Amino acid sequence: MAPEIPLDGARPAQYVFDGNVQLTLSQIRANEAREKAAKEAAKTAAKTSASAASLSVTLRCERSEPRRATARTLQPHFSRAAARPPQDDGNLYRSC
Repeated sequence: MAPEIPLDGARPAQYVFDGNVQLTLSQIRANEAREKAAKEAAKTAAKTSASAASLSVTLRCERSEPRRATARTLQPHFSRAAARPPQDDGNLYRSC
């Protein structure tokens, strides 16, 4: 068997994965904070605009009976490619 490789002169391990995880998590948290702030700002703007202006809303009446789905007969679907003639010259090639 081959002798063991000495690890005395090996350089220490660098754990760069931890730094990448921390950087990505901080970016995700920053994006979530920005989205939350934007939602709060939109909510506040909607409340102030709703109280400042009066809106008229027209409601539609409900149908007297529920709408029923009817089964349609299936029509055959022909593509344009199927309607075109074949592009070969009509000769059959045999590989014998």
